[in-house]
Amino acid sequence: MSPYHLRIRLLVVLIITTLGGFRAWSADRLDPPMPNPRADRTFLYSGGDFNSFNSYFAYVGGAFAPFGLDASGLRVGGFAGAGSYEYETGSRIRNTGKFSTADGMIGWGIVTEKTNTKFMVGANIQDQILNRPDPTNPVQGTKTGFKAQIDTYMNPTSSTMMFALGSYSTAFRTYYSEMKFGIAVLNDVDVFVGPQFIALGNQRFDQWRVGLHLTGMHLGLINVGIAGGYLHESDLGNGAYGMISANVRF
Repeated sequence: MSPYHLRIRLLVVLIITTLGGFRAWSADRLDPPMPNPRADRTFLYSGGDFNSFNSYFAYVGGAFAPFGLDASGLRVGGFAGAGSYEYETGSRIRNTGKFSTADGMIGWGIVTEKTNTKFMVGANIQDQILNRPDPTNPVQGTKTGFKAQIDTYMNPTSSTMMFALGSYSTAFRTYYSEMKFGIAVLNDVDVFVGPQFIALGNQRFDQWRVGLHLTGMHLGLINVGIAGGYLHESDLGNGAYGMISANVRF
C-alpha cells in the first residue's frame, strides 16, 4: 500500500471517529462550560523519536484548557522540536540535515464520557539546514505555514483504548498521522498494549510505520509510553524505529 493511500485511510477513520464524538457532544451540551477550580487545566508532554537511518527527533509541547481538560471548551497549544536525519540525494549520495520546528495553535476540545477530541489551527515554522548543498531537495531553508490538527482519544470500554491524530502544515507540505489501539494489561485499566500505525513526510520523503506500543505506564504523576517496530522510507527503504513519550496534567 502506498503512503498516500495509507494516509487517506487513516484520515477517513479519524474523520468518522471525530464526527461521532461531535454528535454526542452536540446532544449533551446545552450551556457554555463553567470553570471548575479543582479541574486539571494544563497538559504537558515530551518525547523522542529515533530510527535505524540515524534520524533523531526530540520535542516538548503543551495544551491549556481554561475550563478544564475534562470539559468541552477552548484549547491553546504550543509545540517545539529539533532533530537530525540522513537521506539519499538524487545522485545516490548520503546527505545529512538538521531541522527545528515550532507551533502556536488555538482550537476547541470536545469531551464526552468516552472521548476527548481536539480541533486545532495555527502557525508552524520550520528551519531546515543541509550539511552539503543539494539543489534537488525542496526542503531547505526557513518557512512558515498554516497548520491544522485533529486528535482524539477514546475508551470504547473500560479495558480498551484508541488514539488517532492527523496534522498538516503548508510549510514544506509536512504531514503526520498516527493511529493506535490498545487492550488493558496487568489488571491496570490505564496501561494499554496494542498495534500502532504511522504515516509521515513532506516534499522530500514519505514514510510509514507499523509497530507495537505500551501506553500509560505510571511514574508518579507522569505517564510514560514506548513504541517501536518496522518502517519503510521512500528513499532509504526498510528500517526500524523507536519512540518514547511522557506527559503530565495539572
